[in-house]
Amino acid sequence: MGHERVGTLPKSREWRQLVGQLGLAAHSSDVLQAVADKTLEQVRDRFAGIQRDPGVQAAFGFLVGLATTGIPG
Repeated sequence: MGHERVGTLPKSREWRQLVGQLGLAAHSSDVLQAVADKTLEQVRDRFAGIQRDPGVQAAFGFLVGLATTGIPG
């Protein structure tokens, strides 16, 4: 059995810094808390960006339209 690839990791400066801090988190509860807080902040920012993406909005509009009008056929 092989592993499953779920997607790519973000490559922004903020995410690279966050990943760089993971090794330090094992040695300090303060660093661990800071890494957890920063991770949550980055995830929230990413979801906010996805919400504003015109492609995502169009896809959801299509799915809602499909659900309300039925599948042609």
